[in-house]
Amino acid sequence: RLLKQIPLFAELTSQELALVLLSCRNIKYARGDLIIREDSEGEALYVIKAGRVRITKFDGHGVERKLAVLEKEETFGELALIEDLPTSASVYADKETECIRLARLEFKNILKSHENIERKFYKAFTHMLAERLRKSNDNLTFCQEMGDLLLESTEVTD
Repeated sequence: RLLKQIPLFAELTSQELALVLLSCRNIKYARGDLIIREDSEGEALYVIKAGRVRITKFDGHGVERKLAVLEKEETFGELALIEDLPTSASVYADKETECIRLARLEFKNILKSHENIERKFYKAFTHMLAERLRKSNDNLTFCQEMGDLLLESTEVTD
């Protein structure tokens, strides 16, 4: 039922969802637990059933920066389902948290043998990436505008 609320799986039928759920595991984390370490092998998608996680990344100066806080029914680790690359950020349990974990290898086996699930998943994944790209573009534009304002203010005071 929870997976049906997740955009990546919203288009799947009840039978298709049941098949995906067979490959999932419930995992509980205590407050402060490291769930994913930045630059480790990405292995799974996580759906938050309860609790809250904090996503962080080290900047060029070695300072750990908070990127986001995610709560119930949100996901992280999506890229691990489609690529075999190191993770781009760390994820910590901000409080007691329970997640559904879907491992890449098991999910890829489902996709290989179920074309409908594969088609629906990649369509939803494409929409998710497009939305994130739009948000990133907005954030980048905002950062550039702020940089221009700072530059203008230093030129005025010179």
